[in-house]
Amino acid sequence: MTRLIFGLFLILSFTASGVVADDTGQGAVALSDTRPAILDVDYRDIENLGLYEREQDGSLGRNLWKNTDRSVAVALLRNVPAASKSPTMQRLLSGVLLSSADSTKLNNDIEPVAGQDLLSLRLYKLLKGGRYDQAYALYAKVEGEAYHESLARGGVLSMLYSGEKSTACLETNTLISRFSDVDFWVDLSAYCDASLSDEPDADDIETLKASKRGVLQ
Repeated sequence: MTRLIFGLFLILSFTASGVVADDTGQGAVALSDTRPAILDVDYRDIENLGLYEREQDGSLGRNLWKNTDRSVAVALLRNVPAASKSPTMQRLLSGVLLSSADSTKLNNDIEPVAGQDLLSLRLYKLLKGGRYDQAYALYAKVEGEAYHESLARGGVLSMLYSGEKSTACLETNTLISRFSDVDFWVDLSAYCDASLSDEPDADDIETLKASKRGVLQ
């Protein structure tokens, strides 16, 4: 399986018109006054998540990452194109992104990096490929709150792009206290308050008018 993954990485990378690393929302995340921006997490609990459990559904098996270096898996997920014109390559890509696989089979030649875990990387690749419903379904498997701003941002984006604005705004209301110093969440919170209210608050309207960041575009 390791050879399959490495082969997929090589084939899709060299057939792409250009490889651009995904923006997973990494950046300075300030701590709020109440809860930490980064929560404790067991990476196995989130990295093992997937939508495909059976081979007939497209799963590449629980041993997908067996004997694969984490550095190779991260490079694959960051650099592989989000879509392929080849049906065979597209099926393999779907399998990599959506299979429920045992991440303990990885060789941890590098330590997991908060916000750059295999779930977050897969989630952003799905978003980049326009597979919003699958991204949303994958994020929905996370139990409790997202442990990191990057994962949380990918989750609410998947909701918004799937047409689930109300759900995205509920998630934002839950998370804003942890990320209140991050531009994206400030603007999104103002957008939710303004768009879901019968009488939008003037401060929310001014926040949106004054924002030149375009984080919601």
